[in-house]
Amino acid sequence: MIRHMPGPFLFQRRWKLPSRLLATFLAVAFASIASEQSKPETVPGATAPANVPGTYSHIKIYDLKTRTSREIYSSNGFYEGPYYSRDGKYLFFEGGPDQQLYRIPVSGGKPEIVDIGQVRIKHDHGFSPDGKWLAMNFAGGTQVFLSTATGADRHTITPKDQLFYFHVWSPDSQWIIGGSRKPDTSYGIYRIKPDGSGEESLMQLGDVANDVPDFTADGKWIYFNSDRTGSFQIWRMPADGAGPGDKLAREITTDKTQNWWPHPSPDGRWLVFASYKPNVRVDAPMAQWIKNHPGETISHYNLTNHPYNQNVVLRLRSLPGNDVRPAPSKLLAHIIGGQGSININSWSPDSQHFAYVSYEAKP
Repeated sequence: MIRHMPGPFLFQRRWKLPSRLLATFLAVAFASIASEQSKPETVPGATAPANVPGTYSHIKIYDLKTRTSREIYSSNGFYEGPYYSRDGKYLFFEGGPDQQLYRIPVSGGKPEIVDIGQVRIKHDHGFSPDGKWLAMNFAGGTQVFLSTATGADRHTITPKDQLFYFHVWSPDSQWIIGGSRKPDTSYGIYRIKPDGSGEESLMQLGDVANDVPDFTADGKWIYFNSDRTGSFQIWRMPADGAGPGDKLAREITTDKTQNWWPHPSPDGRWLVFASYKPNVRVDAPMAQWIKNHPGETISHYNLTNHPYNQNVVLRLRSLPGNDVRPAPSKLLAHIIGGQGSININSWSPDSQHFAYVSYEAKP
């Protein structure tokens, strides 16, 4: 069973606590994460690839008012990326041995398969806000796959030789925002039109890794994470990009944890995200990797700093306004997860709930 708590707070570095005190606090906080996991939630090992036999998935909905979760579905196999339908009545998620798309009532029950033909989904997927299109990452490669909301007119919109991962639609349904790795530059955030044209980089800073962008509901800001300061933190930039030299990008979290998957609530009040322990990394920061591998392109860089089956904290803080200011973050839940838990914006339309997945190992 997962334990939930309204606090304590994780302090921001800008409060200038003594470094020794801050380090002690973080060590105690993350030690408590491991100690509070009950046996069904404990997964041995540091990482596990998708669809590993023995992985068991629990799809849950968190209630902000009661600070509790309820499970709506559990199953053997790897399932990930739950998000709400526009009317708030269903959750969509993907996974299983065939990496299919599923729909389940928020009250629970038996999931039904959403017909997308023989397409196997890899991680992120989502319906356009206008309800016309379904975009997903094609598991057969590194392309974005598009179909109508009913599953018809299935086609890829990005080239086979170009890595592009779908993450989110713009609120006006005019852009698809994703991550793309360009040789000899960086892993950056780009946007393309639904027909695959008009690709545009939203940032300029090289030698860094940026990922998992998500929009505010008003379409004004894009939240993302980046290792440009040495560890993965949550950042924000205007919807049209970070500007020359990325001067318009602002750091939102500044603590020692590795912070991922920032998702603004529809009402503009909250930001939910997941945090790994400070030492959870699979590869070096991109800038350091480039120094260590002279002459190699970053196509060999392993962007797997968001591994599976880790002790992860789900956190909540107020969504910044026009001015980015330090704010405490509340610990909502201790889970076993990471990749797959909150890949996609999983807020309910009324901003009172969000969905996530926790995992465990089965013999």
